[in-house]
Amino acid sequence: MESPQEQPDKLQQLEDENNSLKLKILEYQMKEAVFQNKAVKNFQTNVLVGRKAVDIFLGKKLSDSTKQMFEEIKTASVTTDTLGNVLAHIIARFIRVGAFTVMAALGPLLFVGVQTWLLNRQNSLIMQQNIKIDRQSQLIESQRRNGLIFELGNVLNAITQEKQDQKRERDQWIAENPGKPFPKHQHISKQLIGRIEALSRSFKPYRYLRADNTLSNELSPERGQLLFSLLTSELDEDDMDSIKKASIFKQADLVEAYLYDRNLSNINLKAADMQEADLHSADLSRCYLEQANLSRADLRHADLSGADLVGTNLSLAKLADIKLDDAQVGSKTWFEDLKVMEFPPNDLDAVMSVYRVDEEPHFDVKDGHTYYLIKRKEVQTDSLIRVDSLEKPMLNLEN
Repeated sequence: MESPQEQPDKLQQLEDENNSLKLKILEYQMKEAVFQNKAVKNFQTNVLVGRKAVDIFLGKKLSDSTKQMFEEIKTASVTTDTLGNVLAHIIARFIRVGAFTVMAALGPLLFVGVQTWLLNRQNSLIMQQNIKIDRQSQLIESQRRNGLIFELGNVLNAITQEKQDQKRERDQWIAENPGKPFPKHQHISKQLIGRIEALSRSFKPYRYLRADNTLSNELSPERGQLLFSLLTSELDEDDMDSIKKASIFKQADLVEAYLYDRNLSNINLKAADMQEADLHSADLSRCYLEQANLSRADLRHADLSGADLVGTNLSLAKLADIKLDDAQVGSKTWFEDLKVMEFPPNDLDAVMSVYRVDEEPHFDVKDGHTYYLIKRKEVQTDSLIRVDSLEKPMLNLEN
């Protein structure tokens, strides 16, 4: 058992523990009160925010009229004015919300429309820029190639100089040997022929700006100028044949060229532009004219015997008294295809009365296409079938 002295100490210890527990309880109560106060404030804030949100969504007038209606419901004295105000504000609110919705829906559509317009404008500007860059590149290339025109002038001067030297030599020999023919056959030098060949290969086709501000097809005006100069230089036939075999004149620009009675036989004029060229009585036999443009050209009395006419444009060309013996065409319906084009009156009919397309196909190994030959029509007489040498030919094919 505890002594009388130990009992007071025990009571004092219990009182201290009791006081400590009371302090802790008081502390917990204070914290709980603070928490409850914060919760109340948060709830009040949320209610205020909710009311503000309701006012914003419903509108101040609709919110006030709704509150008034609920207050009147509590007193069972709802008036018609209050209901009318509520309904009017509801309808007005729906109209506003609908207008806002429409505007919100049209906003992205308007943005997409503006963006599409800007993209189209940008694409248009890019296309215009590409066209200008392409034209600038073509013009720069044409200027670079036009530098070769000086070499063309040098070659033509060399031809003129050699021809003058040959003339002086021939005149001196004739003066020293009167009445005797000149024994030498004068030719231009092989070196000069080589320069002409190299020059024709250097003149590459390109697109250039026409007078109407449009780009031409890929053509070489320099090749056309070189060929025209050679044809008017009165070169020996053997020299001209050597030049024709070694040089390149395809895609030459010979628009409106005056080539009356010129010898253009055995020349490669593939894809050449010879619109409105004067080829009256010209010799185009065995000439390579595939894809050439001869529209509105004067081909009267021209000789196209053995010429390659596959894909040649002959619209509006003058064809009176033309020779087409063994010319190559792209189809056996070539004459029928020409009928859709325009020609001077009776020109095509006169040609078709003498010529026909042979139905036997031929294959060009070099170019890889099939062609047909143009033949004279067989004309039946009383005793035999004749092809030519008619007493009264419908076309004057010998001139």
